[in-house]
Amino acid sequence: MFHKLRYLMKHSWREFLDAELLRDGNYDVIASGQQFYDGQDLSALVPDTGEEVLAEGGYAAGQVWQSLFRNWVYQNPPALNPSVILRHWPTAHRASGVYIDGAFRLEDDPVYPHSIDYINGRVIFDSPLPLETRVHADYTYKTVQILDLRQFNNQLKEGVLEQQYKTNPFTAGQLVYPSGSTRISPLPIIFVENMGRTFGSYQLGDRSLVDRDELVCEIWALDESTRDNLIDLVSYQQRKSFPIINYNVAPLPLSGLKNELSPEYVPYISLAQNEPLPGPSFSGINPVAFRGFIDETEVADLDSFFSDSTTQQDVFERAVVRMIVETYPIMPTTPFGFDIALEGMDGRNYED
Repeated sequence: MFHKLRYLMKHSWREFLDAELLRDGNYDVIASGQQFYDGQDLSALVPDTGEEVLAEGGYAAGQVWQSLFRNWVYQNPPALNPSVILRHWPTAHRASGVYIDGAFRLEDDPVYPHSIDYINGRVIFDSPLPLETRVHADYTYKTVQILDLRQFNNQLKEGVLEQQYKTNPFTAGQLVYPSGSTRISPLPIIFVENMGRTFGSYQLGDRSLVDRDELVCEIWALDESTRDNLIDLVSYQQRKSFPIINYNVAPLPLSGLKNELSPEYVPYISLAQNEPLPGPSFSGINPVAFRGFIDETEVADLDSFFSDSTTQQDVFERAVVRMIVETYPIMPTTPFGFDIALEGMDGRNYED
């Protein structure tokens, strides 16, 4: 399918926010052997023998090994924002393999070949391992997830069964991803949706139609401070612009049923700077289709939700940030919703 403006805008906004969250230090680094205050090994992976998980991929018990945390970092980590606090922040890194009984094994290891599922924070082996095998990993996981609003509706349908450490004040609110399902996501989460579109007048000097899309970020967190920090991070993108990447030609970062790093992976910073693609399919083509200009940002609907459940967090914090994103599709003399002035531009012959 040939993706047009609406899809590309939503996906590009998610990627833009994801990069900004990483620049702001919203991640934790887990080193092999790192222990929690109670002695639990945070780097240990355990076999996930849940029927639903094994049935999803046709796996056997001993193939899927789950970490405590979802949403592993797969990006080339960007430079952190300038800050006295972030100056000594640990450096994020992408996992490249696992330790099996103390020996490090790359993904293409001839004895223990495996795939890293970055979204679900797990490792999937080509062949089952004995369930008593000791498996550890060095990895970085993101502490904030960004999902589509459709995935929020799925969470309500499935029910959010969350686990957390509650006894240590330093880690209060840190969720541990439960095994047995890939449909449950721990908070905090920013849900993104394009809720509407209006059109302004043509831009003076050419035939560019002013397109005004309403992007909504629905923020869910376990505590007020996290919610407020995410409100600030999202709302202070006001008056910025972000690149809308043409994912018809640019590769998505993850691929396949196992959410592995794509063999054609291009770092987000390269896409955002509109560097010509390396190929092979679209070698030399610039990836940016539009720029979205953020305007009229509004923070609304601050709510606290309380639960009597004994298996869930007792309070949830919610906020909604609405913003107008302006783009300038050259219409109506070009294909609907797409700027062919940029589409297919050959970066090898392009001069600024």
